[in-house]
Amino acid sequence: MLKHWPGPHRLALSTLFGLLLLVATLIALRPAPVTGHLVHLPDGWLARQFSLPVSPTQPAEQLYQVKPGDTLGGIFHDLGVDHAALRGVLAADTELLALDLLHPGQQLLFTFDSDHSTLTRLTLILHPGHRIHYHRVTEALFEFEEAVLPTHWRQQTYAGVIQGTFYQTARDAGLRDRHILEAQRIFDERINFRRDLRAGDTFALVLGSEFTENDEPTGRRRIEGVRLLARGTAHNAFLHADGNYYDSHGESLNRAFLRYPTVARYRISSPFNLRRKHPVTGRVAPHHGVDFAMPIGTPILSTGDGVVIRTGNHPFAGKYVEIEHHGAFKTRYLHLDHILVGRGQHVSRGDRIALSGNTGRSTGPHLHFELHVNNRPVDPMTADIPMAQRLADAELDDFKQRAAHLAALLDRSDLRLAQRQTRNAPPDT
Repeated sequence: MLKHWPGPHRLALSTLFGLLLLVATLIALRPAPVTGHLVHLPDGWLARQFSLPVSPTQPAEQLYQVKPGDTLGGIFHDLGVDHAALRGVLAADTELLALDLLHPGQQLLFTFDSDHSTLTRLTLILHPGHRIHYHRVTEALFEFEEAVLPTHWRQQTYAGVIQGTFYQTARDAGLRDRHILEAQRIFDERINFRRDLRAGDTFALVLGSEFTENDEPTGRRRIEGVRLLARGTAHNAFLHADGNYYDSHGESLNRAFLRYPTVARYRISSPFNLRRKHPVTGRVAPHHGVDFAMPIGTPILSTGDGVVIRTGNHPFAGKYVEIEHHGAFKTRYLHLDHILVGRGQHVSRGDRIALSGNTGRSTGPHLHFELHVNNRPVDPMTADIPMAQRLADAELDDFKQRAAHLAALLDRSDLRLAQRQTRNAPPDT
């Protein structure tokens, strides 16, 4: 019968039957009534059920590169680090004084706790092979720890024919001022560079550069061998493992050091001790020097020839002087009352450089005296210091092997110079 209905009527009737069938199906599937209490879920509950798990908050790190004019206090202030942390770090740095004079390009790595409110560690990156970590131990106390990676040295030779002054000739060969002056200091006792050198004399020098195991340069350089051919006489100098320079026969070229930085001998109130225990924490807190108990105003002497590279007034080390000597030697003098020299000044063994005092964190008038060899602290009372003598027979064989290697490098430089002079010589007429 439906087939006799008009098309629109059949469509409407089909739609009606479909709706009735849908309603019947929904009624059949209706769940039974639920009884109970309405449960209020906290805000954000649904979002948390479908969110990814959150990992525990990690300590925050901030790397800062030192710019010209920066001071540690200014950097701490700019980064919002409290003054108590600054004092704690400076106290830990008293034995090193590494933070007292920052250099542009050095990097400081600040590590904060999880909420970025407390400094837990400061790392000074001196170069790729040397870092110093200052760890927070208690609320007010920091301690330092040095991380030094293995390194090796590569040699490069420089040479020239004296035209004018040795200084200008060496500069033209590519050497920097500090290495030119160091070469002159090495031969101070044997050669007068103004009087003994003349045009046509030659020099050759082996300069070592330090690299990490990953071949990253540390920036450290040292003179390992040098030869001056003056008026037909060859003068050689080779660096030995003890930090001293010797000639080809093992005779010392260095002027003797003084063992003590004073005329009189004073009582040692605290000896050198790399394993000293901190009186409060019981942890190892090295003492890198020797303390001499003495009255304020006692004259302090430079123990060797050298150049003043630092003077300062540290809140814990007090007024201090640091001197770089020939070879691998440095000395430091702390807790001074008055400084008598300035940075860049040349001093000789026995010169007065300061008057002793009681500045900085000190329990009484005294001098803290340090000796460093190859940038590492050693006991000034027992270390092998330049004594203007010949190497012992037990060391001579090792020295001669090393000297022979360096001499071969210098010989090649001499040969290149001779070939250059031959090429530049005017033709015979």
